[in-house]
Formats: sequence, C-alpha cells, structure tokens
Amino acid sequence: MLKRFVRRITAVISFLTAYLTLAQVALAVENPNIGAGVLTEVNQEAMAEKILNIAIGVGGIAGGIGVLALIYVGFRMVTAASDHTRAEAKQHFLQILIGLGVIGLAVTIVGFIAFLVKGQGQ
Repeated sequence: MLKRFVRRITAVISFLTAYLTLAQVALAVENPNIGAGVLTEVNQEAMAEKILNIAIGVGGIAGGIGVLALIYVGFRMVTAASDHTRAEAKQHFLQILIGLGVIGLAVTIVGFIAFLVKGQGQ
C-alpha cells in the first residue's frame, strides 16, 4: 500500500516538474503571434455556411427521429391497457417534446455562432 502511494506521489511530482519546465519555455517567448496559422487563411463566410449546414442537417435528422418517436409513443398511449402504461407513455411524450425543444435551441445557437463567425458587415 505504501509502495503504491510513493509511486503515485513520484509520478505526480515528475509530471508537475515536466509541466512547469515546459511552461517556462513557452512563456519565455516575448511576442508570440497567436493569429498566425491555419485560421487566418480560412474563408469565414464559407466556414460559417458549413457550420450552419452541418447543424441544420443534424437537427433535421434528430428532429425526424423525434417526430417518429412521438408517433410511436402516441400510439402506445392510445393502445395502453393500464393506467401505469399510459402514465409511462405520457412521461416519454413529455421527454421527447423537451428533447425536440433542446434540438431547436441548439440549432438556433449554432446559427447565431455561424452568424458571428461570418461577420456582421459581410
């Protein structure tokens, strides 16, 4: 038990030493150019359109699955033999509606982010 504890402490100390040593080297650079790289060469409008198309596609698929689930749960609710089964179906129905609301909100948020990436002046 003590050997395992000593090994873990040694590993943590080694990790922290390596981390702090590398952080010192990284912070030694005086004026790093964080804007250089791939992101400066990307067409923002095209990237925003791709993000929006992906979000709409995923939202459409998830929404379609949600609607099919609503139809299935509605059928279960109508054909339920007991009150317990009907109550479970109502609970599932509510959960599906909440899920569809979350999907709609997520697509709206991604659309807003795509609008911000695209830029207001373009």
